[in-house]
Amino acid sequence: MAADDPMNVDPAGDDESSADGEQIRVTFVLDPSVPSSDRSDLEVPPDPIAVPSSVRRRGLSAVINHLLDRKVPRDEGERGSDDEDDNEEEEDSEKLPAVPFDFLVGGRLLRTGVEATARREGLSLERAVEVRYFPASRAPQGGGEGETLPDWITALSYFG
Repeated sequence: MAADDPMNVDPAGDDESSADGEQIRVTFVLDPSVPSSDRSDLEVPPDPIAVPSSVRRRGLSAVINHLLDRKVPRDEGERGSDDEDDNEEEEDSEKLPAVPFDFLVGGRLLRTGVEATARREGLSLERAVEVRYFPASRAPQGGGEGETLPDWITALSYFG
């Protein structure tokens, strides 16, 4: 079994690291909590696709944005030659802005790699893993200070 062949899986389930190029098949499903007015703009085809097994929220978000034909955020380290950048910027100027997404695997919020989360949730990797996605909520803006209340309000106690 070739170590760098992503289609080969160790039958014992012992995997080294996904640095070997291992991939996992996933099916993206738009979470039912997304309002019906936004569903048609955010729905992607239900066909399974292969992604790196260690991909996390940011990478999956880029995949969804690519499938939606939106701008895909790029890391600074991904820059190619200047000619390539100019062509890509022209193409991106015609696309809608990227939407950050959050993901659920097995009903739990994805914060590690897809494969690690699927294994932790006891999901079978023989079939495509269902990954639910929804637009991420933005962090609240503000100075971190709450509303200032009079002292008598903060001294109240509840007896019940």
